[in-house]
Amino acid sequence: MSDPFLFTKVFFDHELWPKQVEILQSVIDNPLTAVKACHASGKTFTAALAVLYFLIRYREVVVITTAPTWTQVERVMWGEIRGLVARSKYPFPKPLTTSLKLGPGRYAFGLSTNEGVR
Repeated sequence: MSDPFLFTKVFFDHELWPKQVEILQSVIDNPLTAVKACHASGKTFTAALAVLYFLIRYREVVVITTAPTWTQVERVMWGEIRGLVARSKYPFPKPLTTSLKLGPGRYAFGLSTNEGVR
Protein backbone atom coordinates (compact mmCIF):
# COMPACT_ATOMS: atom_id res chain seq x y z
CA MET A 1 0.00 0.00 0.00
CA SER A 2 1.71 3.18 -1.18
CA ASP A 3 -0.62 5.76 0.40
CA PRO A 4 0.09 6.25 4.14
CA PHE A 5 -3.17 8.13 4.69
CA LEU A 6 -5.24 5.39 3.09
CA PHE A 7 -3.22 2.86 5.11
CA THR A 8 -4.19 4.69 8.31
CA LYS A 9 -7.86 4.76 7.34
CA VAL A 10 -8.07 1.17 6.09
CA PHE A 11 -5.96 -0.55 8.74
CA PHE A 12 -6.96 1.50 11.79
CA ASP A 13 -10.12 3.39 10.79
CA HIS A 14 -8.41 6.59 11.87
CA GLU A 15 -8.55 10.04 10.30
CA LEU A 16 -5.32 12.00 10.71
CA TRP A 17 -5.20 15.56 11.99
CA PRO A 18 -3.58 18.08 9.61
CA LYS A 19 -0.37 18.20 11.69
CA GLN A 20 -0.18 14.38 11.66
CA VAL A 21 -0.54 14.42 7.87
CA GLU A 22 2.28 16.97 7.66
CA ILE A 23 4.54 14.87 9.92
CA LEU A 24 3.84 11.60 8.12
CA GLN A 25 4.37 13.17 4.70
CA SER A 26 7.69 14.62 5.85
CA VAL A 27 8.85 11.24 7.18
CA ILE A 28 8.04 9.67 3.82
CA ASP A 29 9.62 12.43 1.72
CA ASN A 30 12.73 13.27 3.76
CA PRO A 31 15.61 11.35 5.33
CA LEU A 32 15.28 13.48 8.50
CA THR A 33 12.19 14.94 10.15
CA ALA A 34 12.12 16.97 13.37
CA VAL A 35 8.85 17.93 15.02
CA LYS A 36 8.52 20.69 17.58
CA ALA A 37 5.12 20.51 19.22
CA CYS A 38 3.38 20.48 22.57
CA HIS A 39 2.71 17.39 24.70
CA ALA A 40 -0.16 15.11 23.63
CA SER A 41 -0.27 16.45 20.07
CA GLY A 42 -0.12 13.04 18.42
CA LYS A 43 3.63 12.92 17.63
CA THR A 44 4.26 9.46 19.08
CA PHE A 45 1.07 8.05 17.60
CA THR A 46 2.11 9.38 14.20
CA ALA A 47 5.59 7.90 14.61
CA ALA A 48 4.02 4.53 15.46
CA LEU A 49 1.91 4.77 12.29
CA ALA A 50 5.07 5.51 10.30
CA VAL A 51 6.78 2.40 11.71
CA LEU A 52 3.88 0.16 10.71
CA TYR A 53 3.45 1.89 7.34
CA PHE A 54 7.08 1.25 6.39
CA LEU A 55 6.81 -2.38 7.50
CA ILE A 56 3.75 -2.89 5.30
CA ARG A 57 5.00 -0.78 2.37
CA TYR A 58 8.42 -2.39 1.86
CA ARG A 59 9.35 -6.07 1.55
CA GLU A 60 12.81 -5.50 2.97
CA VAL A 61 13.05 -2.81 5.61
CA VAL A 62 14.51 -2.34 9.06
CA VAL A 63 12.81 0.36 11.12
CA ILE A 64 14.63 1.56 14.23
CA THR A 65 12.86 3.60 16.89
CA THR A 66 14.78 5.55 19.50
CA ALA A 67 14.05 7.62 22.59
CA PRO A 68 16.21 9.13 25.33
CA THR A 69 15.23 6.55 27.96
CA TRP A 70 14.33 2.87 27.88
CA THR A 71 11.00 3.65 29.56
CA GLN A 72 10.09 5.98 26.69
CA VAL A 73 11.03 3.33 24.14
CA GLU A 74 9.18 0.48 25.85
CA ARG A 75 6.12 2.18 27.28
CA VAL A 76 5.53 5.22 25.12
CA MET A 77 6.69 4.46 21.57
CA TRP A 78 6.19 0.71 21.60
CA GLY A 79 3.06 1.08 23.69
CA GLU A 80 1.58 3.02 20.75
CA ILE A 81 2.80 0.41 18.26
CA ARG A 82 1.38 -2.47 20.30
CA GLY A 83 -1.91 -0.57 20.65
CA LEU A 84 -2.17 0.00 16.91
CA VAL A 85 -1.36 -3.64 16.14
CA ALA A 86 -4.03 -4.76 18.62
CA ARG A 87 -6.73 -2.66 16.96
CA SER A 88 -5.68 -3.19 13.34
CA LYS A 89 -8.39 -4.51 11.03
CA TYR A 90 -5.72 -6.68 9.37
CA PRO A 91 -3.55 -9.14 11.28
CA PHE A 92 -0.01 -8.34 12.28
CA PRO A 93 2.18 -10.78 14.19
CA LYS A 94 2.07 -10.04 17.90
CA PRO A 95 4.89 -7.61 18.69
CA LEU A 96 7.38 -8.35 21.41
CA THR A 97 8.00 -5.64 23.99
CA THR A 98 10.08 -3.52 21.63
CA SER A 99 10.23 -5.39 18.34
CA LEU A 100 8.01 -6.59 15.54
CA LYS A 101 9.10 -9.00 12.82
CA LEU A 102 7.12 -9.55 9.63
CA GLY A 103 9.82 -11.68 8.03
CA PRO A 104 13.56 -11.95 7.46
CA GLY A 105 14.85 -8.51 6.57
CA ARG A 106 11.48 -6.95 7.44
CA TYR A 107 11.32 -5.87 11.07
CA ALA A 108 11.31 -3.00 13.55
CA PHE A 109 12.91 -2.64 16.95
CA GLY A 110 13.46 0.00 19.60
CA LEU A 111 16.49 1.16 21.49
CA SER A 112 17.35 3.89 23.93
CA THR A 113 19.93 6.48 22.99
CA ASN A 114 21.18 6.64 26.60
CA GLU A 115 20.71 3.10 27.87
CA GLY A 116 21.30 0.80 24.89
CA VAL A 117 19.23 -2.10 23.66
CA ARG A 118 17.56 -4.39 26.20
